[in-house]
Amino acid sequence: MENTSPWISSARPPAGSTRSTSRRYNCLRASNASSPGAPAPTRRRPAIRTGWRSRALLSAIEVEVARHFEFEERDLFPRLEEAGDGDLAALLDEEHVTIRAVAQPLAELLRQALAEKLEPQQWQEMKTLALEFSERLGSHAQKEDGALLPLLDNLLDEDTDRELFGAYAAG
Repeated sequence: MENTSPWISSARPPAGSTRSTSRRYNCLRASNASSPGAPAPTRRRPAIRTGWRSRALLSAIEVEVARHFEFEERDLFPRLEEAGDGDLAALLDEEHVTIRAVAQPLAELLRQALAEKLEPQQWQEMKTLALEFSERLGSHAQKEDGALLPLLDNLLDEDTDRELFGAYAAG
């Protein structure tokens, strides 16, 4: 049975950005560098090397995560509270606040990185925030999978579930 849950994303890196492509590029670069008369390899700036990752993460923060949180807060948490599961709704809502507090400065640093305007010390700050964002979001998703989704299975009838999914998918 295919999972049509709006809580599961299937985002993939753009075509041609696989690890094997990176390995081939690195092998080619290494072989060219060892050729007689070849210019010495130069270190590429991280903004260039990780551009698609930065754009993907920024999009995830600004679009997917924001949209997902707004949907839950507007359409799901009130239903949980009405059903007597307000404690879970409050916990997940608090986590949204915490995740947004990490996502906001991370998004700003990602914008700066994409514009190639990050100072060297900001790269470490961005890495630290990205790891914290990932850990917090992963933990949050585990709570949703383990507690929220089973509650929704029991709380929502098929028509309401389909209606909510359609509203979420429509944006």
